[in-house]
Amino acid sequence: MLGGTAPYGAWPSPISPESLAAGSVRVTTLVADGADLWWSETRPAAKGRTALVRRSADGSVREMTPPDANVRSRVHSYGGAAWWAQGRVCVYSDDSDFRLRRIDADDGEPVVLTPEGPDRSCLYADGRLSADGRWFVCVRERPADPEHVNEIVRVALDG
Repeated sequence: MLGGTAPYGAWPSPISPESLAAGSVRVTTLVADGADLWWSETRPAAKGRTALVRRSADGSVREMTPPDANVRSRVHSYGGAAWWAQGRVCVYSDDSDFRLRRIDADDGEPVVLTPEGPDRSCLYADGRLSADGRWFVCVRERPADPEHVNEIVRVALDG
């Protein structure tokens, strides 16, 4: 629209908000675990899905979560820390069913740690692995009347 007149903010543009965001992978939460680095990537091209990525000591980079996983927590409505890595083990909250899963750095196959709740009711966030490596200690939010209950729980890492 060269030489034309249009109201402020209404001029045509070849650049759309979608095209600006489509290629912008957002990298967040970097964790050093020995010689490994773990981080999360939010991917607009994958409908905003968040994946976990690991760089191993040999320099290879690999997505550790399956293509259908979305690493996210909805605890306290706004979310909390949705994943944790320590000792070549990573635990994450999957937004598809709100269950916790464990990934071992060596095999990468997710193991479900928490039972399926009624109506996807229990949410998990802000955890740490125990010193002996047997437990994952975290915040669990469960529905109750009249308000949600937040409690500290431990979850066995053996699934």
